[in-house]
Amino acid sequence: MGKALEGIRVLDFTTMAAGPTAAAMLADYGAEVIKIERPGRGEDGRKFPPMVDGESLTYCWFNRGKKSLAVDMKDPEGLELVKKLIPTAQVILENFRPGTMKKFGLDYESVCKVKPDMVYVSLTTYGQTGRLVSKPGYDIIAQAMSGIMSVTGEADGAPQKSGIPLGDMVGALNMFASTMTALYHWKDTGEGQYVDVSLLRSLLYMNTPLIHCNLGKERMSKRQGNHHPTMCPYGVFHCKDGDIVMAASGKRIWDSLCDLMGRPEWKEDPEYQEVGDRARHQKVLIPLFNEWLTNSFSGQDEALAALDAAGIPCCKVQDEYQAWSNKDFRENGWISEAPTMPDMKMKTFYTRTGNCSMSKTSPEFKRAPLLGEQNVELFKELGYSEEKIKELEERCGKRVIGNKSASGTAIIEELGEEEIATGAMIVYTSADSVMQICGNEETFDLENLYRCCEIARELTMKEEWRVGRVIARPYIGKKKGEFKRTSNRRDYALKPSGATTLNALADAGYDVIGIGKIHDIFCGEGITESLHSTSSVNGMEQTIDICKKDFEGLCFVNLVDFDALWGHRRNPEGYGREIEKLDKNLGVLLDTMREDDLLILTADHGNDPTYTGTDHTREYVPLLAYSKEMKEGGKIPDADTFAVIGATIADNFDIRMPEGTVGYSILEELK
Repeated sequence: MGKALEGIRVLDFTTMAAGPTAAAMLADYGAEVIKIERPGRGEDGRKFPPMVDGESLTYCWFNRGKKSLAVDMKDPEGLELVKKLIPTAQVILENFRPGTMKKFGLDYESVCKVKPDMVYVSLTTYGQTGRLVSKPGYDIIAQAMSGIMSVTGEADGAPQKSGIPLGDMVGALNMFASTMTALYHWKDTGEGQYVDVSLLRSLLYMNTPLIHCNLGKERMSKRQGNHHPTMCPYGVFHCKDGDIVMAASGKRIWDSLCDLMGRPEWKEDPEYQEVGDRARHQKVLIPLFNEWLTNSFSGQDEALAALDAAGIPCCKVQDEYQAWSNKDFRENGWISEAPTMPDMKMKTFYTRTGNCSMSKTSPEFKRAPLLGEQNVELFKELGYSEEKIKELEERCGKRVIGNKSASGTAIIEELGEEEIATGAMIVYTSADSVMQICGNEETFDLENLYRCCEIARELTMKEEWRVGRVIARPYIGKKKGEFKRTSNRRDYALKPSGATTLNALADAGYDVIGIGKIHDIFCGEGITESLHSTSSVNGMEQTIDICKKDFEGLCFVNLVDFDALWGHRRNPEGYGREIEKLDKNLGVLLDTMREDDLLILTADHGNDPTYTGTDHTREYVPLLAYSKEMKEGGKIPDADTFAVIGATIADNFDIRMPEGTVGYSILEELK
């Protein structure tokens, strides 16, 4: 099934209801919608009730299928990052007060200088022109000013707002439809345009039939409560056990109702011949209908069965829960279960966009994003700011080339010869929050490469960026086809934000031995001894040697080749050969282990070597545990956090987890 809007990128600056809903509809049809939110709190809709498991159900529905970029547009660097997205997008949606986007340099005129064919859609209560343009407004204001509220409510009562945010929902549909129309024009002509959508104008359109009715001498659109001003019966009626709706406006249906009620004379009564005639006699007819339904039937079900058999349109008045639970709606696919936030245990259900079925391009629901969930993904796409790169160049004394998201081996093939010839340095990013710097060992010098990475680590410590790691990527070779990365990689990570299990072990006097890049990952925190590995095989040999020694504590090993050489390169053959090497050395390790030693095998992420691309994949990560003291095997219950490993290790050594850490021990399961 195709995705009608695949390849269309939308920048969503909207908040709360109407704008986010329109953007979600675009996402349903395959558009990549990037929601721009403030860091820390996100948009206000994230705190809008009802809240379930810490997440707003309202936000989940309004923002399904999107990506979240949490960035402070009041910060110059954050704003610059957003502006770098503009050339990559085809649609901008915003619902700020007129003039707000101009303050950021993100108004239509400014955007068109960068992206002349942009489809730019603004949604406000009153639109972008006229005396009301600066007046604040909401859905209820639009309902009142449009005239809709004046015809809603009981005849002798006060005006009533709709039970749903009618202006927001109609405004969202109007915003979605106008965006689709503008995209159709863009696809046909290559021209973008500015689209002004108003909640008030949207409701005025809905009210047009009533306005036309009132062009005559008699004002027809008066408040009628649960009945219609020009049709009867057409409204809500009472049974013994609840309310039903009945509608019999046409002559054929009216005649059927007369027969069912035992009132055949009404069929020929000149006072009741036309629908307008019957409407003028509502005060007489409505009580008679209610009396008949109450006295002739045991309840709703019996009354509805009789009306259905007579071909008279009717139904129960369902509350929202009954509507969502309706078996027919579910079987027809009108209401379907939707993915929720990762930590939400409650199931949620959505209707299809526009609730229509399409044979080729039906919408697809995806969950709403966590705040800033796609920051890393989008940061890597955009590279690093010109200012940051310029400062890096000045401090390192080298010109930067690359500055983009790339595969490590591919970018060396692309730019390695240029780096060697010019003395520049290759800077790139990848799927993680990283800045990677490549240097040829023969022309760059390892110590100089490490020096440049240390400078980069300092420059990327700003709170807004907090790049997770700077990685030195040395390689050898003189030309394309000969370049090969070496084992002299070095990681410059952020220090843990607090004490870890490693710190607790070291503080308690235990050995904490890191093998491979463990020392780099934890910035040496809690590590009492560190061994550099040249390969995964070398790492296993070092682990076996440590196991033979008389030490008490934790040996923490990282076998990087699975990931770096084979997983990211999507090389299943190489991955398989690496597993065979591991399996051989694992047998030696198992024989070397003491009776009370505990071995845990796991990973920090998935990486399917048969998949496409170079990034991490999202399958479950296995956790295998072994000790010679174990009496039997079995399946460990699935865990919802990697933190169970740290908690289990702490429990194994009978030490307390540091304050502020999470996780729970599964040591009792390992018997």
